[in-house]
Amino acid sequence: MNRIALFLSAVVCAMVATQATASLFATGGVEAVVPGTGDVTHTFTNANESETFTLSQAATVRLLIVGGGGGGGSDCAGGGGGGGVIEVASVALPADTYTITVGAGGAGGRSSLNGAIGGATTIADSNGTIRYKALGGGGGVGYKGSTPVSTADAPFASGGGGENKKSGSAAGDATQG
Repeated sequence: MNRIALFLSAVVCAMVATQATASLFATGGVEAVVPGTGDVTHTFTNANESETFTLSQAATVRLLIVGGGGGGGSDCAGGGGGGGVIEVASVALPADTYTITVGAGGAGGRSSLNGAIGGATTIADSNGTIRYKALGGGGGVGYKGSTPVSTADAPFASGGGGENKKSGSAAGDATQG
């Protein structure tokens, strides 16, 4: 059986298949053999760049997808929220060329302002349909007069922290781990 694991995040994004057959039907990312298992990972780490992952035949894959963390606020402020995490132990993917986009971490706040929301990490099929999306983390609240980041601004996974006189960002999307 072909075993494939795909891990996607601002830190790491990869996929696994048996060593003997992986290079015959799965290409993309940085490939590495997992010692002792015969599995091969395909790792994607280039934030905000679209990369391709191609399956020339259907395969059952394992996925770990992580969105970019939120940026911290400025001046005695809150830290950014964690990026969303999606882990799928086993899913059948059809033969296709997938577009992998790894979300970058949000920029830190400047001049007492809030940090930015982290970027989402996505897997889209060749029709452009997003099959998986791990949201980025919420920005941390800045010091002077900043209002907490809201999911009305943009959806995010985990809310960023508050500064010493204000509460943190809104709670994030509960489906994001």
